[in-house]
Amino acid sequence: MSVGWGAAVEMFVLTLELADRPTQVFYERLNQVRRDGQFDGWLETLCADFYAAGGRPSIAPGGYFRMLFIGDFEAIESQRGIAWRCQDSLSLRTFLKFALNEATPDHFRLSKIGDRLPLDVYEAVFAFVLKRGDEHGLLKGKTVGVDSTLRKTDGDARFMKMKDGSTHLAPHSLRKTAAENAIDRETSAILAAEITPTNRADSATVSDTFNVTIATLIDIIGEDRMQEAVADKGYCKLETLSDCADRDLATSFSEPKVNGQRR
Repeated sequence: MSVGWGAAVEMFVLTLELADRPTQVFYERLNQVRRDGQFDGWLETLCADFYAAGGRPSIAPGGYFRMLFIGDFEAIESQRGIAWRCQDSLSLRTFLKFALNEATPDHFRLSKIGDRLPLDVYEAVFAFVLKRGDEHGLLKGKTVGVDSTLRKTDGDARFMKMKDGSTHLAPHSLRKTAAENAIDRETSAILAAEITPTNRADSATVSDTFNVTIATLIDIIGEDRMQEAVADKGYCKLETLSDCADRDLATSFSEPKVNGQRR
């Protein structure tokens, strides 16, 4: 019988009487891959020096990075948005290993952990994920697509954090950045994720992205398999084409229009 507005409802419900939680096969499978790869144990060892003993309980490293994965998978651009999504979703609570009576981390705790961990940790996690991907046949590395996307940043952010941990006043030209990704065209695996200032043209940054991509392939699969580069018209410059020729790479670049005509 349906329950209408004003009808009496139970104040307490036994946990055993709750309906089965909704689950998502993708997140269940992802957690299984993480367990098989001993992701949480490896990550706790990696981050041990950045967690203090005692004090208020913090977000476990595995939980923190799982929340970052959720932000990427579900295209959530802010830590506040990630925190809200994890709080509202029963399936994501299961993925994060939070019980119904446990509060998921808020955006303040996410930000605090993010500020605490150095860039080296994120790079190590990126490499770990790629190695697991290679074990499951997700890295081919022959045809690589490169593209950049403008990142929305906090307009009030006036300082930038350097790799050595120091902070400096950021010039206006560097307060907006672009995310330049190199993607395996056969599997959509991200092979390199570089952050570049928007005052540099795509053709000026792509060589560095190629270098990172090749170094990643050598580190993960033991060889440089890259044979072809694919990019849009922003990369179709003489210097980029010359760089690809020097690397013995075939190119598939969109040609820019000049006066309404293809060059």
